[in-house]
Amino acid sequence: MTTKEYKDKLNEKLNSNFEIDVRETLMQAVEYFKAETILFLLYSIFLISLNLLTLQIQPIGSVINVIVMPILISGFFYAAHQIDKGEKLTINDFFRGFNSWMNILIASILSGVLVALGLFLLVIPGIYLAVAYTFAIPFIVYADFEYWEAMEASRQLITKNFWNIMGLILVLLMINFLGLMLFGIGIFFTLPLTYLSIHTAFHNIFPNTDTKANRDPQQIDLRHFR
Repeated sequence: MTTKEYKDKLNEKLNSNFEIDVRETLMQAVEYFKAETILFLLYSIFLISLNLLTLQIQPIGSVINVIVMPILISGFFYAAHQIDKGEKLTINDFFRGFNSWMNILIASILSGVLVALGLFLLVIPGIYLAVAYTFAIPFIVYADFEYWEAMEASRQLITKNFWNIMGLILVLLMINFLGLMLFGIGIFFTLPLTYLSIHTAFHNIFPNTDTKANRDPQQIDLRHFR
């Protein structure tokens, strides 16, 4: 869909009711992961290794994390979108976030500051904003929104059905916690599943009819990726 089509769809969603099936979302995320397990695992290992490395070179490591990590995280969304289009996924697709690095970086920093401020002041506003900005980067990646436009679109959309989205986020947090409990190895699997779940939730709200793959996990053509 074009940016204008996303804006039109957003207005429709803001004036109607929608709901995300958490169980179905997780099932679909697993199908994405199964489509390119090796690449998702390798990229997850790369991100976590980079994060651990930057922890050893403080304070410059924190600066690197703040600047680079949001852009690299967007790679999961670009990879899932590539699968949606039925095109061959390569490791280069995970780094396509650098094409939109400025909007991703500003959205990440600005939302982080607002969340931190909300947590510092009254806690609850911070929690609300942390959930409300979940779709900010997807709006940049898929709809080509500017950073503030993406943040506001995400906030308005999620506010429409806040508890449903928060339920998904809580389940994802629990899954990642369990991943860490498995000697830390499980996080290599749960990290990509987290962002693939967000991708799936977003596209269940905005089904992209011009992509090759259907949002039903049983209809994703996995033969292309074997």
